[in-house]
Amino acid sequence: IIQYEDGQYGFQIKEPDYVDWAYVPVNFTPLEIRFDVKSITSQQNGTFGLFCQYQDENNYFYVEFDLGTATYVIGQYAKGENIALTPQNAQGQYWQEASTLNTSPGAVNRIGISCYRNFITLYINDEWITDVNPPQPVDNPGSMAFFVYAFPFADAEGYKNARIINFHTVS
Repeated sequence: IIQYEDGQYGFQIKEPDYVDWAYVPVNFTPLEIRFDVKSITSQQNGTFGLFCQYQDENNYFYVEFDLGTATYVIGQYAKGENIALTPQNAQGQYWQEASTLNTSPGAVNRIGISCYRNFITLYINDEWITDVNPPQPVDNPGSMAFFVYAFPFADAEGYKNARIINFHTVS
């Protein structure tokens, strides 16, 4: 379910262990995006993020956020293979802590992502977080899309992500 109401984009996915997305509604190839995301007050049963330099379902970059754990991961799908672009943490996972994320119910976070064909930069609440260089840069500029993922254990309501309050893109 994708809806726009009260000046906000809302996404809900009811099928467990499923991902869906909506392309950023612009008529150019976006390379940078800044958006405010307002967290919901119910349990976080999934994640949300951004696909960028999207070529097809097997070739794109992604930046994903889990507001329940205040973590993020950056990765790339290249020829259908998932390649983590963030380093492993102490637990052997690629999800990184994001202490700048405000996870309080109803909190607003500003996310900034620069997504070029050979590097990605992440800002959270106007603070630089990281830069990554994909080992396999894309050959052609691609699309950008917001996505949501519902955890396998999500309840009947699935995952209703935080609301995208506004966004600004740059080509």
